[in-house]
Amino acid sequence: MAARHEHLRLRVIDTTPESWPIQLEAFREHAGKSATLKIIHSVRDPLDIIISGYFYDAAGSEPACRDVPSSMLKSAQHLCGDHDGDACKQLLKIDYKTNSWSDALQKLPPKHGVVLEALAMYNQMTSEATSAAALKKQSFAQVHQLDLGDVMSKFDATMKSALSFLGVKKAEECVKEIKDLDVSTGRSKSTFSSCVADAKKNGTDVSKLEGLLTKLGAKDVVNQDNWYTDYVKPVEMETPDACAPCGGEHMRLHTTQLMMCHSASAALDPVREYVRDALKATVFYKKQINPLRAIMGYN
Repeated sequence: MAARHEHLRLRVIDTTPESWPIQLEAFREHAGKSATLKIIHSVRDPLDIIISGYFYDAAGSEPACRDVPSSMLKSAQHLCGDHDGDACKQLLKIDYKTNSWSDALQKLPPKHGVVLEALAMYNQMTSEATSAAALKKQSFAQVHQLDLGDVMSKFDATMKSALSFLGVKKAEECVKEIKDLDVSTGRSKSTFSSCVADAKKNGTDVSKLEGLLTKLGAKDVVNQDNWYTDYVKPVEMETPDACAPCGGEHMRLHTTQLMMCHSASAALDPVREYVRDALKATVFYKKQINPLRAIMGYN
């Protein structure tokens, strides 16, 4: 991953909350007083992580999300404990022995499901915020924070900045070499809309799909039980393969559970915004998640 006659050597180190203080001290000792050590710290907005994780898990994109009995569902119920919030009350009614984590998220209204996703991911995000805070305080190295949200929305500029920070002189050439990793275009809502419009021009009857998209895009969807079955799956079934994530392969393979597509449909973008707003309105977000975002520089 370098321009001609330049090489960028990368070292990957497994880090846990327990090992991080020791590793940070080792970095400090090796850096000495030269301050030539450069660290790229990859982060993502905790709010984006929760929203992405919620839709990813609801879709059953990993085998663990679809397991029955469900250790993930059981763990979430344990985290709820005797919490009297509506989300936890509803979750505790679902039997982990006969339902998967995805089943639970598909059955519960998104306004509740996203809070439970946030609760399940909270410890992980706390660890990431702690790492970010520690790196900001240190003085033995140069630190560049690489935001994964920027990588997924403005790939070229973000990667050029990171490579330039590392001292790669021809960063633009390097970016061209790794352009295949750019997912920003495929995540665009306008790309999905254009694809559906093209299918319509080419003679495909998308009238039913258009009606379903209008229904899916209604703000009240966040309050609906069984929202995934009633709103999302019909859209998936009517979406032309050319406009679906992974060319529609995810729909055919889902029934056999051989694999899942790791790209979510842009048709869900309006719902994501409603779910995001619903989460931000909760006490859990204001007291627990937002402080972590502030630590990591997301205001």
